[in-house]
Amino acid sequence: MMLNDDLPNCVCGNAKENLVPQTRNVKPTFMEETWACKECGRFLLYVSAEGLDLVVSPEEGEPTEAQRSWLNRTVYPSWREVTKGREEAFDHESQLWCIEYCKKHGLAPKTRVEEIEKDHQEVHEAFREFYEGFQKSWRAERPEPLPPNIPEGLHVFGRTVEGWKEIDREKTIGLDEPPPPGRHDHDEFFVPLFHTLRERTGKHFEYEECENHYNHDPDRPFYNFQILDKIFNIGPRDRTVVIRAFGSKSPFDTTYIEELAKKDAAELELPNNSNFNWLQIETLSKEKAIQYIMCIIRAQPLVGEAA
Repeated sequence: MMLNDDLPNCVCGNAKENLVPQTRNVKPTFMEETWACKECGRFLLYVSAEGLDLVVSPEEGEPTEAQRSWLNRTVYPSWREVTKGREEAFDHESQLWCIEYCKKHGLAPKTRVEEIEKDHQEVHEAFREFYEGFQKSWRAERPEPLPPNIPEGLHVFGRTVEGWKEIDREKTIGLDEPPPPGRHDHDEFFVPLFHTLRERTGKHFEYEECENHYNHDPDRPFYNFQILDKIFNIGPRDRTVVIRAFGSKSPFDTTYIEELAKKDAAELELPNNSNFNWLQIETLSKEKAIQYIMCIIRAQPLVGEAA
C-alpha cells in the first residue's frame, strides 16, 4: 500500500498527511488505491500499471464512470506502448551486457544471463546492478508521456524526479489517443498480414474496412480487397480468421486448397454445385491465413470455364 508521504497534497490544499486510505484493487496488470481528504471529501485515485503511475482527483467526490473510462481508454493503452519500447530496448541492451560480461571474464559468449557459465549468484548480482542502471537512465532520458485529453473537472498528477506535479490539462488537449486495446490487437494481426501479401505478390493492393457481420464490433472489422482475379473478404471470428474468396472472372480449381484444409483440419465451405466461384475457410494463425490466400490467388481457372 502507498504511504501518505508517497502521495501529493489534496487539490484543496490540505496536506497529504490528512488523506485517509479507502480501497485497494490489485490485479496482474494494474493497481488502484483510493484515498479521501478529511477536509473537503475529495477522493484521490492512485493508479499504477506498466511501470508508470498517476494520481487523479475529481473536482468533487469520487471519480465518475466517464473519468474511469478515460483511464481505461487512453492512459493504460498508451502506457503499454511505452512499456513495449522499454522492454525491446532492455532486451537489446541486456544481450550486449551478457556478451561484454563473458568477454571480460574469459567465458564463452552468451546472450542470456541464465546461460552464462559462472557462479549463479555472482552473475545475477552484477546483472541486477546493470538492470537498476538501465531503469534509472531510461526514466531520466524519457519522461513519462502526457495522458491525452484529460477530461474537464479532473486533476491529474504525474511523478517527476522532484515529486508529484499536476499536469497542465491544456497541454494534453488534442494529443493522439491510442486505439482501443481490442483494435490495437486487431491491427497488430492484420496490418502485417497485408504487408506480407504485398511483398509476396508484388501487388500494391488497397484494402477497405467493412462490418464484422459476426459480432458487429467496430474495433474488429473485416476487410475487402482484390489481388489479380480474386476478391477477398477476411476478418476475425472469435479465435479464427475467416477468409472468403470469389473468382471475379471464372470459377477456379480448389483441389489443392481442399487437400490442405483436410490436412490442417480447417473448416472449409464450398458451394453445393460444380461452379466453384467462391469458398470460405477458417484458420487459426496469421501464417496459415497467408498460406491459404496465396493458394487461392494461384488457383487456376477450371478447364473450359475461363472467360
